[in-house]
Amino acid sequence: MSRAGEAELLARVLPFIEGFFRTRVSVPEDAEDLAQEAAVAVVRAWPRFEHRSAETTWVYAVCRNILCSHLRRRERLPPRAAARDTGAPERDGTDLLAVELALDGVSPLHRTLYDLYYRLGYPVRDIAAHVGKPEGTVKYELYRLRAELQRILS
Repeated sequence: MSRAGEAELLARVLPFIEGFFRTRVSVPEDAEDLAQEAAVAVVRAWPRFEHRSAETTWVYAVCRNILCSHLRRRERLPPRAAARDTGAPERDGTDLLAVELALDGVSPLHRTLYDLYYRLGYPVRDIAAHVGKPEGTVKYELYRLRAELQRILS
């Protein structure tokens, strides 16, 4: 495929690819990385596209496969601290050290939710599956956790 053909292909499918990952990955940097990976995969695999389905259906399958691979890799890796968990003040001025100390006074469930949602950036859907509770319950417990931390820190 020529460079002009690649550019034309990417112009058609890149907005779809970016939207796919933006809506499915909670960390914006990960979504951008996965979108780039998918764009490269689409360009490389384009000669094998047999036009038996719609172009967007095929691109969706490529994106889905890359997302599944990403999730499998993430599950195999040991938990890592998020980049923002460095001890620097958060956007609202709350010191992360104070938050960590306040977390000693919360329930084990709330500590788990804090780690999964705020430190590791997992989406609510994944957290719900991990803790075995409905998504609505996880959202409510995150709300209760924020209220409890606000009470402890004030």
